[in-house]
Amino acid sequence: MAGLKIMQQNNKKDLPDHLISKKKKNTHTTKVTSMSNRVQKPSSPPSGAMPSNYPQHLSRDEVIAGVMSGKYIVGEMNMNKKFSSNIAFVRNPSLWNNIDVCIEGKLDRNRALDKDVVIVEVHPRDKWKPKTGAALKPTGECPEVAGVTIASRADDLKKPLSERSRLPDNERVVCRALQKIERLKKVDVDPLADAPKPNLPEDAMITGTVVHIWESKHQKHHSAKAMQGAKGKKYMRFVSYDEKVPHIEVPANDLSSPVRDNPEEYLVYLKIKGWPSNKTFPQGELIRVLGSASQVKDQTNAILYEHGVDYDDEFSDECLAVVPDAIPIDEILKQEPNRRDMRIGSKHERFVISIDPATARDLDDALSCEPLGGGNYRVGVHIADVSAFVPFGSALDEEARKRATSVYLVQKVIPMLPRKLCEEHCSLNTLGDKLAFTVEWTMDSKGRILKEWMGQTVIRNQCKMAYENAQDIIDGKFDPKCLDLTHLPPSRHQWAIDNIKDAVNGLYSISSNIRKARFERGALTMSQAKMYFDFEDRDSNMAPKGWHLHETAEANWLVEEFMVMANARVTEKTIEFCPDNALARWHESPDTSRFK
Repeated sequence: MAGLKIMQQNNKKDLPDHLISKKKKNTHTTKVTSMSNRVQKPSSPPSGAMPSNYPQHLSRDEVIAGVMSGKYIVGEMNMNKKFSSNIAFVRNPSLWNNIDVCIEGKLDRNRALDKDVVIVEVHPRDKWKPKTGAALKPTGECPEVAGVTIASRADDLKKPLSERSRLPDNERVVCRALQKIERLKKVDVDPLADAPKPNLPEDAMITGTVVHIWESKHQKHHSAKAMQGAKGKKYMRFVSYDEKVPHIEVPANDLSSPVRDNPEEYLVYLKIKGWPSNKTFPQGELIRVLGSASQVKDQTNAILYEHGVDYDDEFSDECLAVVPDAIPIDEILKQEPNRRDMRIGSKHERFVISIDPATARDLDDALSCEPLGGGNYRVGVHIADVSAFVPFGSALDEEARKRATSVYLVQKVIPMLPRKLCEEHCSLNTLGDKLAFTVEWTMDSKGRILKEWMGQTVIRNQCKMAYENAQDIIDGKFDPKCLDLTHLPPSRHQWAIDNIKDAVNGLYSISSNIRKARFERGALTMSQAKMYFDFEDRDSNMAPKGWHLHETAEANWLVEEFMVMANARVTEKTIEFCPDNALARWHESPDTSRFK
């Protein structure tokens, strides 16, 4: 989209002569051409069929003139879920209140693929389609939260600390990092700013035709498998794992002999090279053979490659060089005197527990809760201090930036960091002392914050619990025998059990009140049952042996409530003290057309 700045910049070498100055005589006028006038459109193929020839795209000079005059619009192509559905949409952020232009049929899409930046000629009004469902309504109103609008809270946070109003700590929110962030990429100056805005009927859906692909931003690489009956063909067609992509043609002579001889037995990784107007399908080339189409391991790799995950759980020696064999806790505490020691027996000791899925290996968060008397509690949220093990600018830091996140599949995990960190040093298990970031509050039983502290800590998890264990405590049917307390001496087991029950019941009581208050302020929940697959061995490449449904219960949202609260408070503090470097996540207003 950045390339569209050519339409607005006053750079004479970038613009055609006839667009530089209106004072000059227009002796070299570029005609604003309609696609229908320039190229005779091929007759429409039968429904669902692919055309054998497509209209030629207009030149860049022609579409620049058309956009400047308001004849054409610029937007991003958004394909429907399946390419074969024949429906796509193009949105221009400033066009008629963000109304989508419907591109129906493969001829009107004219070889544009999902995420391409395209130039569209809008059809005459008599060719627009009837609209189904209610018209979109503006969503610019600022919702009320506890009597104070979100906008006013954002404005409040912009003020100097001494001038801010005192909003309840557990209700303050950060509104879109203090300003409305425009998520769609827009040109600096809207080329349609002066274009007429028609009075659109509510029952009409605008339609159009792609006349030019300004920037090819579609995904170029795809995992694919051959269509049935491909063997023996001069051009072999492959079906991408991405259903938004049409079949990809590859010359049989360009394939390796095993794939050419038995194409249906292999999974391949292809690159889309282009889509000439005289070709029915986009043309591709073979990058690599991924393996057998009948093996779970190779099918898994194909899924990973399709989503840009072309790495595994192996790391280079350079990355592993910064990972220590053990955590030198005492040395770290000497070097970082402000890091609080919260291990049992220390001045700031806290009884820490974790609540996670039963199969979890990397435990990245934990909780603590103890009654203080008078109906108040001390509640802590503890998050693994990963940054302590990833030096800034190191090879490991660069690799982690590239990966960005751990990737979870049903039977395996591709980690963002080496397993030594994910499953040992940065996993808050019960087998040793761990470095953490902690947010700790003194709060009443309603969840109202009375006092707050944030900082780096050293903790030790006293009990790794599954959601089912915590739920049994909440339901009053807890069996201590289900807990693994082998890391503690037998003399400490009853002490641990009593503290575990007190912590879970206290956390549940407070989180219930916090959750109730959120829903009274208009919060929504969209909890759905999750499907889990069962394996003989989670690390095997065999097919699953079965499946089961898992529905969330009180123990799940107990953890969620405190994690959300900690994230919100840390975000507010970051914006307060580091406003130029703060990064906040925000959620857009819901699409009102989806409500019934």
